Amino acid sequence: MKMLNKGYWKNVPADLTISADIRLSPEELSPIIRGGRALDIGCGDGVLAEWLSRQGLVVSAIDINQNAIENNKQRKTEVSYSLQDITAGTSFKENLFDLLCFKYTLTNIDREEWIAVRREVIRITKKGGYIWLAEPLVSKDYQKRYALSKKILGESNVIYVFKNSNDASRIQSSEQLQQALSDGLVSRIVRHFTRKELEEIFSDFNILKERIEVITSPSGYKIETLVALLQKK
Repeated sequence: MKMLNKGYWKNVPADLTISADIRLSPEELSPIIRGGRALDIGCGDGVLAEWLSRQGLVVSAIDINQNAIENNKQRKTEVSYSLQDITAGTSFKENLFDLLCFKYTLTNIDREEWIAVRREVIRITKKGGYIWLAEPLVSKDYQKRYALSKKILGESNVIYVFKNSNDASRIQSSEQLQQALSDGLVSRIVRHFTRKELEEIFSDFNILKERIEVITSPSGYKIETLVALLQKK
């Protein structure tokens, strides 16, 4: 999962590094001091990072896709973009950020890297600082696809993402999935979370606010997304 996903996100064209258009609500943004430092982790096309900058924050943004970072820099915004991988540690100083953002980023990170992410998040977030996350929860529409992937991966609540979104409904058996893998039709693997898993990853943070947003994937499936504001203990 780790190698497939990192290979995909490092090399995918920059215009495909988009994610759901979910942003902080006024209530979620209100505790963050104006002029505070924010970091968008897995920034992709930079839409969230630049929106945060317009809200009066000093924003840094990282991604593992070099083309996306270069494209974002060309817009000459106030955001400081850099090519970095949260799972490998970052170059930022300790206790630097008032706010960290994860928007459909953890979903692409392998379980074995959660400890490294947690360690780095704790290191670079100020005491009393915040995390805002928007990550997919286990959703009813995906039950068949979870079961199909589990037969091959042995893990619950993960799905294969196909290069052609129509294949998501076409492939209905493990034999078809194995053939799709052999034919190179799979682009990556993503994980949907239970609430307990997200609480464990961010066990050094308290959940202050939360809501559920339902988005529609390119394949037409409904995804329940946990949108939450957490504060470092």
